[in-house]
Amino acid sequence: MGCGSSLFRRDARTAFAAIVNRVVDEAEARELVIAQGEILANDEGKQLDLSAPTVTRGLPYLIEAAADLGGSIERLILVRSAIDEARLTQFADALARLRELKKINLEGNQMVSVPEVLFQLPLDSLSLSDNALTSLPPGLSCLSGTLVELEIRKNFLSALPDEIGQLNNLR
Repeated sequence: MGCGSSLFRRDARTAFAAIVNRVVDEAEARELVIAQGEILANDEGKQLDLSAPTVTRGLPYLIEAAADLGGSIERLILVRSAIDEARLTQFADALARLRELKKINLEGNQMVSVPEVLFQLPLDSLSLSDNALTSLPPGLSCLSGTLVELEIRKNFLSALPDEIGQLNNLR
């Protein structure tokens, strides 16, 4: 690795820490999120947990900054992270940067729709439990080659779309 890439990582770490300091209120939570960023930057871990109460605002910025750290995020945990309809578009743009994401937990966010960007990622696990979904989008079938786990309990689903039958790898 050349000098330029280590300088970029240092700048990315500084930017990540600055965003964490700006959007995470509690000192212990800030330390936890910054430590996760360091692990990602050193390519020693593949998970990022930004669940509430650790993080309650600024999620899209944190996800984008984490994507810049250089490590590949394969598992993203966003339980009760206040991802509502108003933030969904900005959140989806941040998610699109996580091209190696395999597992995402979006439980307890009161989401009424599923970000379409999820269907463009190589997900093998998608947890949408405890939201406010009334239907699942047809785009779910785009995950037919990769999705193994789909958690959708505690929603307002009255029926499952026909496309769910195309998810041959579900356990």
